[in-house]
Amino acid sequence: MVKWKQVLKRPFCITLCSALVITSGNFTVPGMAVKASAEENKNFILNPSSGDIASNGAITGWYQNNEAEVVTGCADNVSFVKETVEKQDVTIPEKGTNILDNPSFNTDTQGWFATGGDLEYYAGDSEDETGGCVKVTNRTDTWNSLAQNIESKVKNNTKYYFSCWVKLSDEYDGETEVKAGLTTQSTGDIGNNGNIGGEAYDNWGISNNRIKASKDEWREIKGSFMANWTGELQKAEFKVADENSTKSFYVDNLSIIEDVPTVEKPDVTIPEKGTNILDNPSFNTDTQGWFATGGDLEYYAGDSEDETGGCVKVTNRTDTWNSLAQNIESKVKNNTKYYFSCWVKLSDEYDGETEVKAGLTTQSTGDIGNNGNIGGEAYDNWGISNNRIKASKDEWREIKGSFMANWTGELQKAEFKVADENSTKSFYVDNLSIKENDADLSIEKDIPSLKDYFVSVNPDYDFRVGTELTADQLYNENKMALVYKHFNSFTAGNEMKPGYIIKGINDDGSLNLDFTIPDTTLDVFWNYNQDKAEKDQIHIRGHVLCWHSQTPECFFKDTDGNLLDKEAMNARIEEYIQKVLGHVNEKYPGLVYCWDVVNEAIIPSDGEKGGLRVYDGNGETFYHKIYKDSNEYIIHAFKSAAKYAADGVKLFYNDYGETEPTKVKCISALADAINAGGGRIDGIGMQAHYSMESPSAEELYNAITEYDKHVSEVQITELDMLASKSYDGSDAQKEAEQVKQAYRYKEFVDTILKAKDDGANITALVFWGVSDDDSWLVSPEFSDGRHNMPLLFDENLKAKPAYWAIVDPSRLSPNINEADVLESSSKDWSLAAPVKIGTDGKASMKLLWNSGKLYAQVTVKDETDDADDKVTIYLDKNNTKAENIDGVEIITIKRNEAAATVDGYVAEKEIDITGKNANAKLGFDVVVYDAAASVSQCWNDFQMKQDERSKYYGTLILKPFMVITKGSAIIDGKIDSAWNNVPSHNLTVTSNPSVSTTGNVKTMWDEDYLYVLANIQDAVLNNNNPNEWEQDSFEIFVDENNGKTSSYEDDDCQYRISYKNELSFNGKNCNAKNIQSAVNETENGYIVEVKIKFNKVKGVANNLIGIDFQINDADASGKRVASINWYDASGMGYAQPAVFGTAKLVTASTVPTIPPETKKPWPVIVPPYQTATPVPEVTPAPSSTPVPVQSTTPAGTVQPSVTQTPSATQTPGTTTEVIKDNVTGAVTEITTTIENGKTIVIEKVTLPGNIQNIKETVTENVDGLVKTTEKLSSSLVNAVMITNKTSKMDGAIVESDSVIYTGISDINSNYSAKVKIPESFMLNAKKADVDIVDIYIEKPTVDAVKTNQGRKMVVKIAVPSVEGVSVGKVVITKESISGASGGARKLVVKVENAKPSESYTVTIPQSELAKMSGDIDITVNTKKVYDASGSIKKNVEKILAANNVIIDNSYIVSIAGNKTKGGIKVSSPVLASSVKAGDSVYVYCYNKKTGKLEEIANNKRIVLNDGMAGIEGYPGNDYIITDKELSGKNIVTLLGSSKVTIKNTSVKKGSSTKINVKLPLQLIAKTGFNKNMSYGKQAAVITYKSSDKDVAKVSKNGTIKAKGKGKTVITVKIKLEDGRTKTVKKKITVK
Repeated sequence: MVKWKQVLKRPFCITLCSALVITSGNFTVPGMAVKASAEENKNFILNPSSGDIASNGAITGWYQNNEAEVVTGCADNVSFVKETVEKQDVTIPEKGTNILDNPSFNTDTQGWFATGGDLEYYAGDSEDETGGCVKVTNRTDTWNSLAQNIESKVKNNTKYYFSCWVKLSDEYDGETEVKAGLTTQSTGDIGNNGNIGGEAYDNWGISNNRIKASKDEWREIKGSFMANWTGELQKAEFKVADENSTKSFYVDNLSIIEDVPTVEKPDVTIPEKGTNILDNPSFNTDTQGWFATGGDLEYYAGDSEDETGGCVKVTNRTDTWNSLAQNIESKVKNNTKYYFSCWVKLSDEYDGETEVKAGLTTQSTGDIGNNGNIGGEAYDNWGISNNRIKASKDEWREIKGSFMANWTGELQKAEFKVADENSTKSFYVDNLSIKENDADLSIEKDIPSLKDYFVSVNPDYDFRVGTELTADQLYNENKMALVYKHFNSFTAGNEMKPGYIIKGINDDGSLNLDFTIPDTTLDVFWNYNQDKAEKDQIHIRGHVLCWHSQTPECFFKDTDGNLLDKEAMNARIEEYIQKVLGHVNEKYPGLVYCWDVVNEAIIPSDGEKGGLRVYDGNGETFYHKIYKDSNEYIIHAFKSAAKYAADGVKLFYNDYGETEPTKVKCISALADAINAGGGRIDGIGMQAHYSMESPSAEELYNAITEYDKHVSEVQITELDMLASKSYDGSDAQKEAEQVKQAYRYKEFVDTILKAKDDGANITALVFWGVSDDDSWLVSPEFSDGRHNMPLLFDENLKAKPAYWAIVDPSRLSPNINEADVLESSSKDWSLAAPVKIGTDGKASMKLLWNSGKLYAQVTVKDETDDADDKVTIYLDKNNTKAENIDGVEIITIKRNEAAATVDGYVAEKEIDITGKNANAKLGFDVVVYDAAASVSQCWNDFQMKQDERSKYYGTLILKPFMVITKGSAIIDGKIDSAWNNVPSHNLTVTSNPSVSTTGNVKTMWDEDYLYVLANIQDAVLNNNNPNEWEQDSFEIFVDENNGKTSSYEDDDCQYRISYKNELSFNGKNCNAKNIQSAVNETENGYIVEVKIKFNKVKGVANNLIGIDFQINDADASGKRVASINWYDASGMGYAQPAVFGTAKLVTASTVPTIPPETKKPWPVIVPPYQTATPVPEVTPAPSSTPVPVQSTTPAGTVQPSVTQTPSATQTPGTTTEVIKDNVTGAVTEITTTIENGKTIVIEKVTLPGNIQNIKETVTENVDGLVKTTEKLSSSLVNAVMITNKTSKMDGAIVESDSVIYTGISDINSNYSAKVKIPESFMLNAKKADVDIVDIYIEKPTVDAVKTNQGRKMVVKIAVPSVEGVSVGKVVITKESISGASGGARKLVVKVENAKPSESYTVTIPQSELAKMSGDIDITVNTKKVYDASGSIKKNVEKILAANNVIIDNSYIVSIAGNKTKGGIKVSSPVLASSVKAGDSVYVYCYNKKTGKLEEIANNKRIVLNDGMAGIEGYPGNDYIITDKELSGKNIVTLLGSSKVTIKNTSVKKGSSTKINVKLPLQLIAKTGFNKNMSYGKQAAVITYKSSDKDVAKVSKNGTIKAKGKGKTVITVKIKLEDGRTKTVKKKITVK
C-alpha cells in the first residue's frame, strides 16, 4: 500500500464532487476507501482502484500505474504528499508461466497502458482470431509505446524469453521495424541520462528483439532479455514500439516466460586437448548444432570445401552482424587458448572479394560487456587481426586464428561465430574446428629478469621496467607469473581511466565516483607487495586523470546537460583529481609512484594554437569546446595534481607520435607553459607506439634529449611495435619477421640507453602489454591492417627474439638486411651508395642493375697482397631463403683478378639476372676473405654458413632509376606533343596485388619547374572519404636535394591531386602557390598534368633529386583499398624522404643558341602610375663598350630603337649598355649576360628623383621552344610582377602566365596600406598573351599595417583597367596569414578594380585568422545567375521561379575554396537590378549535394551607399543573393532547422523532465540580442511558458517541474532579432 499525508491549512468541510462528501471528518469516493481527520497534519490511508477520479478541479487527471499514484491538486486547503512505506508482498509467477496480465486482450486492454498516445480495444482482426487486440494510436512521438508494468513479477539476474505479434495499420505505406523489450529503473544503476537512478533501456530492442512488421499480416517478435539491476528496483516495463514513426499499430498475444530448462544441464565432459570441440563441424547431412544470429541457415549439398557431405549457406541476412554461430559455453575452459580453422566461400551475390571474420563472443556475470555494463556481451576475440581473410566466390579459403576463453564470474554465453560484417549478402561455411591449445604456457623461469637486467649491465640503468594489462588478465596465473618475474612497474590498461570511475553527476552537481573497478586492479598489487622487499615490489603508473577520450560526457556538463564554462570545468577537474588522488593516497599509500595527469592533448595537424588537440573520432573534443585555443585546463590539472598528490609522486604529460619534430616542439612548449603557469610537471611520457618503419633512431634520440631539457624525467610509457607492412602473417615469414623485429627493438633500446648515457634522466621503460595475444595492436581497429606480434613474449608466454635482442643479442639469428639496387643504363657508380661489409670497416660494396644484368663492385682495404685473398658472391635469383643452396650461384673473384688500389683492391662482376625487372627481390650475400689475417667478413649471414644455406642471405631489391629530360608543357590535362618523346615509367609497387588500378608517369624539367604527366587507369573513382589520402588521387613526392633524410626538411614536398583536381599538401614549402595542375577524366580513369615549382634549388642538368609517385585507389564505398607507387613499398613517403627514389635531370647534348631579342627600355613607371611618355630610342655603338651619355640630341627627338643584330653564334660573357634620354632625363642601363645557352638581360631605368624601374628578362631554348621569364619592379611600386612565357621560334606564344607579388606598402593612414598595380604591369601581361593576372599579398605588405594602432589592418589593391586583362586569384600567403594572426585585429583586403563589377572587399576577423594556415585564396567572383553554368544554374533558376523572383534581381557570389576552417566576410557589388542603396537583400548558401538553398546567419543584409552588400561566408561556397526572402521545400531556414523535443510528456508529480531545443550551428541561444556574436553566428532568444503553472512550471532553461495532477501546454518560442519566431507547443500530463 501507499501511505499519504494530509496537509490542511484549516479544517475542511467542503463537497469536492457529487461522489465525494465529507462526513464527520471522513470522506469516501466510489471504489476508494478514504479516511481523514479534520485536524491538521494527520495521516490517512488511500487504497485506490484503477482509473481516473472525476472532480470539479479539486483532483484532476489522477492516473493509476499498478500502484497508488496521486498528484497535488485538491481543494484550496488540502494537498497530498507521498510517504515511503514498504510495498505489499507480491507473489512471483511460477517458472514457465506467462507473467503478463491480459496478454491476449480477450475483452479489453486492462493491465496495459500507453507511454504516449492512446490504447484502443479492437475486436476485429486479431492474431489468434479469438477475442480482440490492442491498437496503439494517437501517438505524438516515436517512443510512444504499448507497455505493462512487471516490476513485481521479475527476478533479478534472471533471463526471460518473450513473444508478441504485431501488425501495422493502414497508415503505413510499407514495412517498418517494430521492437520490443524491457526498460528498468533502479536506485543503483546508471540510467541512459548518465545519472544513477535514471531509466535504463537495458534490453530494449537489442538486436534480436525486433522485426520488420507489415500491414498485410501478423508477424511475431521473439527474443529474450536479462532482468538485471542494482539496488532497489523502482520500475520495470515491457514495451512494444515503432521508433521510426508516430503511426498506429496493432499488438496481440504477448508472453514473457522465465528461462528455466525443464531438466538440469547434464554433466559435460570437456573435450580433450587436440580434439575438435564443435558439433557437426562438416555439415555432413544437415546444420544441426548451428544457428543464425539473424537470417537463415540453408543446408547446401553441393560444392563443399572437403568435397564430402555438404556445407551451410548463411542467407536472408538483414544486418551485417548476422552470423553463423554455435554455443560452446559448455566446452571451453577459462583462461585457456584455442586455435580454430574454418573455410569460407562467397555466394554469387558478391561482385568481388570481401573480408570475412571468425571468433568468440562471451557473456558472463563478472565481465564488463561492450555496452559498458557488467554482465553485457563481450566480443573478446571477435575478428582480431589474424582471425579474418579476404574471401572469394571462386574458391574456398581458410580462416585460421586463435582466441582466449577468458571470463570473470559465471559464464552465461560463449558463441563461436563467422560473419561478413561489410554486407548482408549470403556466404558459405564448411569444415570448422576449434582445438584447445596444447602448448606449454608455463613461463621460462631460468631466463634473465628484465627488471634486473638493465641495472646489472650498468648501475645507472636503475629505471623501472614495466608492463600493462587489463583487469581480465590479472587472474591468469601464468601471465601474472611473467609479470612478477620481469617487471616492477604496472599500468592498468583501462581501469584507472575516468570512464571506469565516473558514474554520473549528483543532484547537487558533484561527481558520483565509484572506485570498484580500479580497486580490483590495485588490490592485486597492494596484496602482492605486502610480504615483499622494496626491490621486489611492483608499483603503479597512474593512467590517466585528464583525457579527451574514455571520459563520460556528463563530466563536462551540469545537471541540466549544459556544457560547463571554463570556471566550472576547472572546478570539476580539481574535484575529480582531489577525489581520485585522495582515494588512492588513503587506501593504497605508496603504491602509485607517478600519474599521467594529462594524456594526448597535442595534435599539431589540427591547426590550433600551440598544437592543441581540437578533434577526436567523434568531432570536436569537449575540452576544446570549453577552452578553445587555451591550455588553461592542462595547467589547471597539473596545479590540482600537485596540490593533492602524495609526497614523492611524480606528475607526467603523456602522448603518442612524440618523436615527430613539430610535435616535440609543441610538447616541450607545453611543459614550459605548465611550469610558467604555476603548475608542476615532473616528466614527459613518450608512449612509443612505434613501427618497423618509423621513427628513426635519430628522431627518438633527439626527442628524448629535447624533452630532458624541459622536465626532470622522461619515461617510455607504452612501448610496442607494428609489424612490417610486407609481413603476411604466414608461418613461412614468421621467423624472419621476428628476427627483423628483434633488431628493431635492439635499435630502440640501444638509443634509449645512449640518451641515458648522455645525461637524459630516463626513469621508466614500460611495454604496452605482456604477450602478443593481449596487445591492443592485434585488434582490427588498431592493427593498421598488419599481422602484428608487438611485444617481447609470444602468445605462449615464451621469450621472442625481441627479448633476446635486449638481454643477449648474441643469441639472435642473422637479420635479413635489405639493399635497394638502382637501375643504371651506363653503369654510373656515382649513383650507388656504398654498403658496408662486415664490422671492421675494411670492405664495402656498390650495386647497380640494368636490362637483365646485376653489377657488383666490392672495394677492399687490405695492404697485404695475398694470392688467397678473395671475394665470394652468393646469388639466389629466386630469393628462396632455404636451408640449402639449391639454385644458388656462387661467384669467386680472386685478388689477382681484381683491380689493385693503393691500399687494397676492387673486384667487379657482371652477373646475369635475365627475367628480373624493377622491384624484383634477389637473395644475396658477399664474403670477403683476408688470407693473411685468416678472417672472413660478410654482409649478412655472420654465422658464415653461406655455403650451406640461403636462409640468411640478405635481400636485394631492384629499384627503378629515372632520367628526366629537359622540357616543358602547357598544363591543361591533355597529352600534347610536348610529351611525345618523353619515356614513361610504370607504377607497379602496390600495397594490394588484388586491385587492377595501374598507371604510368612522364616527367620533364626546366630551371624553375618539374613537369609531370600521369595517366591512371582506374575503373571506379570516388572522393566521398573526408580523408584526402583515401580518395582517388595522385601524389608526387619531391626531395630537391636528394638528402634521403628520415624526416621532412624545407626542400621536401608531398603534393596530392585528386581526380577532381582538389589539392592537398605536406611539407613546409608545399602550397598552392608552387603548383599548377589540370585533371581530365577518361573512359577508364583520369589524366593528371602538373608543374611544380622548385623551392630551394633551380633545375640544373646532372642534378639528382629524390622522387616518387603514388596512386591512391578508393573503392565504391570511399575506402582506400590500395596505394600504387613507382618506388617505395614502405608507405612511409609522407614522413621519410629516405624512402623516395632517385632521378637525374639531363638535357640534350647540344642546345640551340638563343638569339637575343630586339631590346628597348620597357615602359617607364612615373607618377601618377600611368604609362610614361615613350622613351626616345637611340642606337647604341656596335661595340660592347658602355655607350657614352649622349647630350646633343634635341629635346623631343625620337631616336631609333635599341637593337642588336643576332649572330650565328653568341659569345658567352657580359655586356653593358647605357642610354640617356635628353627629353625625360631617363637613364637606361642594359646588362646582357650569356651563359650555357641562356640570355639574361637586366634593364634599369633611372628617372629624375632617383626613381628606378627594373626589368629582368631570362631567355633560353628548351627543346625548340623559347622560354622567357620577365620580372618587373619599381621603386615607386610596392609590387613585383613575374611573367612566364613559352613561345615557338617564330614568336608564336604557346603558354604564358603572370603573377604580381606585393611588397612594402604605402601607408595611407594609421591602419591602411595601398598596393597600386601599374597599368604598365597589365600591359606587359597583355603583351605576353596573358589575360589573367594573379596577385599574391606577401608578408611585408601585412607587416606594414600590423604595427599600427587602428581598429583593423587594411590592405587596398588598386587594379587599373586594361582591356583583355583581368585579375584572377588574389591570395594571402601563408606567411602573411601567420603575421596577421598576431595583429590582434581583423585583416581587410579591398580589391579596387577599375571595373566595378570585379571589385570586392574581404574581411577576416582575428578569430578566423587564428584558424587559418597555408596560403588563403580570397578570390571572390560575382556574377548573374544566368551567367552561371551546370546544376547550380538549373537548380537556382527553378527555386527563384517557384518564389516569383525575377532572375535579373538575383546574383551569385562565389568564394574560392581553401583548406581552412576560418570564415571570410565578403562585400561585393549588388547585381540585382531592382535594388538600390538602403534596400535589403537576402543571402542563401547553395548546398552542392542537395541543390537546396540554406539560410545563413544574419541573412538579411542592407545595401550600402557604395552599392555593396556583405556576406559572412566560408571558403568554397556559392551564395545566392535575391531581392526578396525565399520559401518552399528547397529553402532550408534557420528556424525550420530548429528542433524542439521533450523526453517525457507524461511525468509524475515532483519529478522533472526537460525540453530540448536543438538549434542549427548558426544560431546561438542567448537571453537577449546583442552585437557581440561570434563570426557566422546569430542570436536566438528562447522562452518557455506553461499554460497551467499549478500543474507544471518551466524554467528559463526548459526544465519542467511537475507540481500537481493535470495537463498543461508548454509553449516554446524561438525568436530571432528580425522578429521572426517559431512557436512549438507540447502537451504535458502530470500523474
